Amino acid sequence: MWATIRSKSIKFYLFAIVFLGICFVIYQKRLVLYAHFMSNIKEQRTVSQVIDDLYEKIEPIYQGLLTKANTSNPPDSIILLAFKEEKTLEMWFSVDSIFTKVATYPILGASGFAGPKLKVGDKQVPEGFYHIEALNPNSLFYLSLRINYPNPFDLKMAAIEGRENPGSDIYIHGKTSSIGCLAMGDDVIEQIFYTVAKTGKEKVKVVISPYDFRSTSEIEVPKTAWIKDLYQELNTYLQGFNH
Repeated sequence: MWATIRSKSIKFYLFAIVFLGICFVIYQKRLVLYAHFMSNIKEQRTVSQVIDDLYEKIEPIYQGLLTKANTSNPPDSIILLAFKEEKTLEMWFSVDSIFTKVATYPILGASGFAGPKLKVGDKQVPEGFYHIEALNPNSLFYLSLRINYPNPFDLKMAAIEGRENPGSDIYIHGKTSSIGCLAMGDDVIEQIFYTVAKTGKEKVKVVISPYDFRSTSEIEVPKTAWIKDLYQELNTYLQGFNH
């Protein structure tokens, strides 16, 4: 009997030691996570702080863009033309109703294929006419610009087709990979972020097209009537921007 009691006592102490060890590890991890959390809070930047941090590096580039548009002041508006098939994004400045292409950037990461985004999780990049809702100086993808997807047109088509969740949270951001967004790389997103912030996000229009309709005839014909109409609208709009 004493041997049985002694055996149970040993098991109990071993269990207690293991249990306390696990508790200690969890406690240590919580301390690390808490420290990381507090560190992140302290490191949060504002848009103004990002602009100040980037000034020395990006201001000369920004001034070069202004020179291309024959102005020394921020443009009246900015149009960002993104082409999914060609994987390029063009930046156009409007000054006194004259549009000038000031930069062309490669899109380093964009999932999906030709065709608009229809639902959450489809990994599609949206297609259509959008604007910038917000600038995020603390993005997980370095810096990001949130576009207003789904816009009223997207919501209307989703309602007509009975699609309850068309998705959301679409950004133009840094880094080199993305699912449903446009990844531009860190150097390029600095230029875009800086330029949009200096101009004002309310003055920026974002047009995302499956193809550059100005130069391609090899187009996958969409089967859905409203997508055909959207493509025709994109085609017509893009003809106003000469290469």
